Amino acid sequence: MNDENAQAGTLPGVRYVTETTDRGRPLRVAASIAAIVVITAASFWLAFNPEFVLRFGNWGYLGAFLISLIASA
Repeated sequence: MNDENAQAGTLPGVRYVTETTDRGRPLRVAASIAAIVVITAASFWLAFNPEFVLRFGNWGYLGAFLISLIASA
């Protein structure tokens, strides 16, 4: 390594990746907000309708998995 590379702080043979565009960002933010709203609404609906949750008990492990998935989301 020569003095020029040491002073500039670059490593020989290393290429740096930089992001040049943010085209998908607004869609990603909108999808994230929509997912949060849907999960919140489903959680509140299940909390106020316990008879629906009791029906999942007949499904065995699949029902327990779905209840846990929705509750922990």
